[in-house]
Formats: sequence, C-alpha cells, structure tokens
Amino acid sequence: MNLSEFFGRLHPLIVHLPIGFLMIAILLEFYFRNKMSPGKRKSIIFILVLGAVGSIIAALFGWLLAEEGGFNEDTLFWHRWLGISTAVIAILALWSKYKSQRKVYIFSLVALSALLMLTGHFGGSLTHGSDYLLQPLMADNSSVNSKELDKPNDSIVVFHDIVKPFIDAKCISCHNDDKQNGGLNLSTFEHLEIGGDNGKILHSNVWESEFFRRVTLPQESEKFMPPNGIPLTYNETTLLKWWIENGAEPETSIIDSKLNDAVKNILLNEYNIDLTPKPFAESITLQALSETVISNLENKGWSISVVSPNSNLLDASPKNGVKFTSEMLKDLLAAKKHITWLKLGNTSVNNEDLKRISQFENLTDLRLNDTKITDEGLSHISKLNNLEALNIYDTTISDEGLNAIKALKKLKRIYLWKTKVTPSGISELQDNKPKLTIISG
Repeated sequence: MNLSEFFGRLHPLIVHLPIGFLMIAILLEFYFRNKMSPGKRKSIIFILVLGAVGSIIAALFGWLLAEEGGFNEDTLFWHRWLGISTAVIAILALWSKYKSQRKVYIFSLVALSALLMLTGHFGGSLTHGSDYLLQPLMADNSSVNSKELDKPNDSIVVFHDIVKPFIDAKCISCHNDDKQNGGLNLSTFEHLEIGGDNGKILHSNVWESEFFRRVTLPQESEKFMPPNGIPLTYNETTLLKWWIENGAEPETSIIDSKLNDAVKNILLNEYNIDLTPKPFAESITLQALSETVISNLENKGWSISVVSPNSNLLDASPKNGVKFTSEMLKDLLAAKKHITWLKLGNTSVNNEDLKRISQFENLTDLRLNDTKITDEGLSHISKLNNLEALNIYDTTISDEGLNAIKALKKLKRIYLWKTKVTPSGISELQDNKPKLTIISG
C-alpha cells in the first residue's frame, strides 16, 4: 500500500474546500464591512480557520501528488509555490483578523484573492493543458459541433485534420505539455513519435502499436485509455488503425493515401469528404474565356462549344467545310488552357502540329484518327498529363509509338484499330496499364 500516493491523489478533491472557505470569508468581510458585529466577526474567524487548515492540507497533498511526476516542471513550480503562498497568506489573514490588525488583514485578503486565481489557473493548466481556458474563445465557432473540413481534398492532411482532432478531444487532457501521464505527451506528432516512459507507442504493425492496443482494450482493463471520459468511437479507432497501417506519417495528404471502403464511408459520412474521382471538368476551376477570343477563333474556322453547362472548359474542332491548317492550331493556342476536347480526325495534322498540341495542358480527349502522324510525332503528347481518351485509329502508329502512351498516367481509353501496332505491342501496353481500355478492332 502506497499511502503517499493515495493521499496525493486526494489533492484534487481536498483543494476545493479551502478555496471555498477562503472565498466565503473574503465575500463576508466585504458584505459586512460597515455592519460588523462580534458574532459575525467570530463566524469569519471560524471560516478562516477552516480555510487556513484546509490550505495547509491541500498544499501537503499536492506536494505528494507532484512526486508521481508527469507534470510540466515550469507550470508545476508556479502552482506549487503559489499554493504554499496561499496557505501562508491564509494563516496571516487569520492572525490579523484575530488580532484586529486591519491594514495587514486588508492586504492579506487582497493577496488571497489574487493568489487563489493564479494558483487555480496553474492548477487547471496542469490538469487540462495551458490553453484550456482560452481554447473556446480561439475556436472557430462554425466548426465546433461539426467534423466537416472547410478545405479542398488536396489540402487535407490525414494526421493534422483527421487523427489529431480526436486525439486532442479524448487524450490530450492527460498527455500535454503540462501534464504527461506515463511520460507521454500527445500535443504534437514529434512527441507522439517519441513515446512515453515505456518507449515508442507507434509501430508499423498496428497490433504491436501500444497506442492502438490501449484504446482498443476492454474498458474494464486497468490499461484502457482513456481511463476517464469518453473513449474513442468505433469510427475513430478505425481511422487510427488505418493511419498507423499506412505508415503513421505526419504530412501525408488524404488524396495520397490508400483508402479502403470502410474509411471512405467514414470520411464521407462524418467529415463530408467525398473522394470519389470527379470528371476532369468538375475538378478544375477556370474563368470563362472571353467572348472576343471565342468569336475570333470561330472567324478563323474553329467550332467552339462548352463541354457542360457548369464548366468553362471547351470542345474545339474545325468547322464543317473548313480545311484545317497549322496556322489554325497556332491561333487556337489563345485558348489552350480552356480546350479539353480537341477533334482533329480526318485532317492534315502532322508531327509538327503535335508539338503545339502538347501545350494544351487540360486536354482530356484528343482525336487524331485518319491523320499523318507517326511514332516520332506521338512522343510529343506524352506531356499531356490529363489526357483520358486518345483516338489514333487508321494511322501509321506502331509498337514504337506506344512508348509515349505509357507515360500518360490518366489515360483510360485508346483506339488502335487499323494501325501498325502488333498483338504483342497491345499485350505489353495492357500489362503496363491494366485498367486501360484498348479498342483494337
């Protein structure tokens, strides 16, 4: 049996009694200042006796509690000595009241008022963290009762935006800069990575991770965390497990993470994070191309239309009856960021023209069927990082030209019918891009 530890842990219970007695004595002294009677004076002295004795006991128990460790040394220093000062001044107030030393008594009451507030503040910081008092004032009220994140998906960092908030809510009160139960501080990723008195709490194998093990133990277990308060929910433990299994990295964004269906559902239902791939037209924001530029392009032989009502991306093709020229393509560069579909089938497009086409960074659909392009020219389109569909039907493209196709990471569909591509070339391309749909006739 460890009696010092037992009495030390009574400090949070005992400490509120002398605070109450001393505050009552101060208030009564103020209230009866002009109508003090012997009976009232004796009552205040009695209350001061309780407050002074209680302060001494609370200070003693607090000293024993501090011996357990796990507290911020600076905060503990101020709380400890301010608490002892409170007990000393409480004794001074009792003596000066009993001896009718008015000036000393008034000084002691003013000092007690200040000491009670300061000591209580540092005590609260030890228990709940240094920002506990001001945290509600600094919080964004719009998101207090919501997990929704007001930021684009590519800006969401898994640890900072998903994991750390529930660690802060459920664990930080006992594992912060001011209080470190078990030597563990969870206020930053760096501290989390260091671990506590028993070493690291994160492990590449989630079932060997002490952090995950503690929060998933039966609640009746002595080692279950958190021992008091609300435990992690099923969804929070699922997210924690997923984060650890994926390396427990501090800066990995949500879009760069491997997501299973369970995690996707949690992110959608609790955080309103929809990670379903969107069509390119919905994922990019562009200002509308000016009517002057569009009108100028139409006058030079281009047919221009929007790809969807809610998008400023454009579909471009030569007008019926207009003979395509390289000069037309040069003119179209004025809208190169807005063109996402470019239809040049059955035109005189050649390898030199493909150099210009490589500048159309937002192209998703390129039709070059029945044109004069060759393997050499096709190498230029490897720069089209957003290309999803490519039609090179009825051209002289061979297996060699497919090397450029392999660099197109977003390509979903390609038309190779009536080309010089061999079955082995198609097989090699399919092996390189298993999800690519190849239409080869």
